Amino acid sequence: MVAINPGLVLSPVLDKDSSASVQLVAKLLKGEIPGLPRLGCPIVDVRDLADLEVRAMTAPQAAGQRYIGSGPFIPLSEIANLLKKHLGNAKAEKDLGWSSRPWEDTIVDTATSLEAMGALS
Repeated sequence: MVAINPGLVLSPVLDKDSSASVQLVAKLLKGEIPGLPRLGCPIVDVRDLADLEVRAMTAPQAAGQRYIGSGPFIPLSEIANLLKKHLGNAKAEKDLGWSSRPWEDTIVDTATSLEAMGALS
């Protein structure tokens, strides 16, 4: 048994029915968050999370371990600034050779796919 605890999981969307995590990006793009609360999230791209899960399933040293599967903690204001400009963990890295892709890429890929799916109208 291996436990992987992700942060805010984002990725390019495959259809209009997306997760609550992806809806955060959609709400920022639509301007539906009144004000910008001083909150943030540790972000992980679902593609990186899948990679971590495969590594954890195949690495003997992962048995019985727990891993944090997320990238950096990003304030909502920084996410909003990135979206405006462009319009995805130490133990897992050490044990499994895993690292997340740049959070900027994850957020932009998520937003671009939301636009392409017509999920912002």
